[in-house]
Amino acid sequence: MVNSDLLIARRDWVAKHLPKARLKTNTKGEACCEWPGHQDSSPSMLFDLETGVCTCRSRCGHSMRLGSYAAITNKPAFPMPEVAAGEPLPVERIVYPAYTTPGGVPVLRVTRKTDENGKKEYPQQRWDGGKWVSGGLQGQTRPLFNAQGLAEAPSGSLVFITEGEKCAVHLQQRELLATTAPEGAGKFHQVAPEYLELLLPLGPVILPDNDENGTKHAIQVAEILRKLGIEAKILVLPGLGPKGDVADWLIIPRTRRDLLDLVPTAISLESFKDRSQGLVEIESHEPLELESPIPLDPTPRKPEPPVRSLPGFLGEFVPAVAEANQVPPSYPLSLILGALSTATLKRVVVDAGRGPVTPLNEWFLTSLESGSGKSSSLRTVFGPVYGYERQLVNRDKPEEGENLIGVISSDPTPEALEKRLRANDGRFAIANPEAADLFAVLAGKYTANGSGANIGLFLKSYSGDSHRSDRVLRGATYIDQPLTTLTLSLQPSAFDRVCCEGEFRERGMMARFLMDAPDSLLGYRNVIDPEPVSASLRSRWNGILGSLLSIQPPRDENGELQPHHIPVSPQATMALRSFRVWAEKQLRPDGYFECCREFGARAAEHVVKLAGLLHCAEHSARPWEHAIREETMQAAIDVFGYYAEHAKLASTSGTERKKNGRLLYLLERIRSKPEWRVSFKARDLFLLVKKSRGFETMDALSNDLNRLVEFGYLSEVPTTVRRGRPSVSYVVHSLETHPQNPQKPFEPLPKRVSTEGGPTLNNDFVTLNNQVENQAAEVAALGNLF
Repeated sequence: MVNSDLLIARRDWVAKHLPKARLKTNTKGEACCEWPGHQDSSPSMLFDLETGVCTCRSRCGHSMRLGSYAAITNKPAFPMPEVAAGEPLPVERIVYPAYTTPGGVPVLRVTRKTDENGKKEYPQQRWDGGKWVSGGLQGQTRPLFNAQGLAEAPSGSLVFITEGEKCAVHLQQRELLATTAPEGAGKFHQVAPEYLELLLPLGPVILPDNDENGTKHAIQVAEILRKLGIEAKILVLPGLGPKGDVADWLIIPRTRRDLLDLVPTAISLESFKDRSQGLVEIESHEPLELESPIPLDPTPRKPEPPVRSLPGFLGEFVPAVAEANQVPPSYPLSLILGALSTATLKRVVVDAGRGPVTPLNEWFLTSLESGSGKSSSLRTVFGPVYGYERQLVNRDKPEEGENLIGVISSDPTPEALEKRLRANDGRFAIANPEAADLFAVLAGKYTANGSGANIGLFLKSYSGDSHRSDRVLRGATYIDQPLTTLTLSLQPSAFDRVCCEGEFRERGMMARFLMDAPDSLLGYRNVIDPEPVSASLRSRWNGILGSLLSIQPPRDENGELQPHHIPVSPQATMALRSFRVWAEKQLRPDGYFECCREFGARAAEHVVKLAGLLHCAEHSARPWEHAIREETMQAAIDVFGYYAEHAKLASTSGTERKKNGRLLYLLERIRSKPEWRVSFKARDLFLLVKKSRGFETMDALSNDLNRLVEFGYLSEVPTTVRRGRPSVSYVVHSLETHPQNPQKPFEPLPKRVSTEGGPTLNNDFVTLNNQVENQAAEVAALGNLF
């Protein structure tokens, strides 16, 4: 019996620190159990204030002194009698769930007893004749704890192997699969083979206790499993105190999620031996630093479209068109630049002050899926151009023969393009949201003898090279400085095919395009209430294109057009020169343009054209009366940087990207299954991905799994079963994907601060005078690039 003062103190402690506590008698009651892993919402723990013992009746049946319970749950000390008063404290007794066969038949039961001095005993009972009999299995081979759970677990499930029943039970309370062997450390070799085979299809992770015996036990378990073809990982828990175990580590506030998050840091047997050699106590270990797998990501990083860099009206119009048509913002950007290029063909050129002038014809090619809103976006942006085209056609109707007057078409043949250029002062535009047929024509698909790509005139019309042809039937044709602008879209499969087409690449046609392969928005579009383009924005856009299309430059004595020259400000000129030096260096080995040198060789030309187009959008009435500003040149560099990243994407093999895309898909599916963090069975993965991405047969999947092994993401572990078809399991090394390496960023110009206090061009120079001197020296060293 405890004295009345101590009983009152214990009642007060219970009322204050146990949730939903209530007394049923003067000394006995019930409360919610806060044992680690429990989530009780109703009283399930019985307590006795006289003996100071509590028992959980809902899940685990554990019996413990309230003093120990208070310590485990981080509560204030439970009132205890003075030592002098000293009645012996009750013995703490915990009966663990029984060891069973895989079919659930009881085999062995272990009880943990702790006396008043803290000494522990583990008496065993065996199941004999339908009842529990004192004594262990006496020389018989031992079972594994939770054998029925191991047998019923899905293949590839994560299973933790602990040193004793206490830790295994703590993990089970958190709904984790766990097992152990009877009698603790050093006895795993006594486990019967038929029980060890239950671990073959699973992913074992060993949790060693933080002492010498725990280290030896973990090594013994891993070596025994290795002989069976099971590569178990060993997880060293960070922050675990001396002689601590996973049950100690899991004391509140650590959770099930905290433990699962550490599983990828589990290390191999060899690494564990290396780290444990000569140590009596394992304090904590950093995760094993495995060699990074070979990168699989087939795409350069895709930056955000530089909408914020666009000057004035374009910064509003691009996102408005994207929202109205639910397309990636980069597509309206390409359309708008293409429309500006169409309107300015042979009307204005950029004169950077040194070297030849630059016409504003630019080529754009976008990859978007069918149904992505390509056609509606094209109609929105090119509407004023088509209206101008109708006026030309209606005004110049010939009495007989075909009408060749007009500035735009969708898919002309090279022969038709020649006629159009000749009839329209050497300028013409092609805009097509589904340009696969156009590329088929250019590739020579419909020629009589399939003689190859017929793209000579297209190549000349990008560079402005004069065209002279002599044909038996068509006669002689001469076009002075033909210029075309192309604004095209393709579906992804056609985009890959065109980018890899041999003759297009060999003759430099694809290197002339500003390409864009944005991530698809299908499945994520606002299909309920997209905001339409406002009438004011449409009106302003119509006015810009109308002004540019109406420009009529003078003609020379031969009747050839003399485009107006747009000047470039000194500050913008310095920015352009700085970019040219950077771009030239990036053509060297290991430079940014190493994988797309032909595209990089035209980098400065693209930037000048883009700057001219952005400038014309700002000053559409008489753009030649204003110089291109520093901010406009920087915006052009930002826009080019976006397209440059996608040019690097198009430079890689489409077939190789598809293969790597399948591997990335497999890694994503493996990552989606938490139980596969350590290992998985090939057949289970096949059932998950069957008939997806071309995985029609097990052989197709095996080929890609073998590639993942070669790249270092997985390792193969052959397994056997007593009956049925043998299967193959894979140990997971890493599920993290990495970008291509080396991956050089597009960073031509570092930041500087304007002396006037506002943002200005990002360039290399401290002052304009120093910039001129530095550039002159660098240009001379590179062979007078300008």
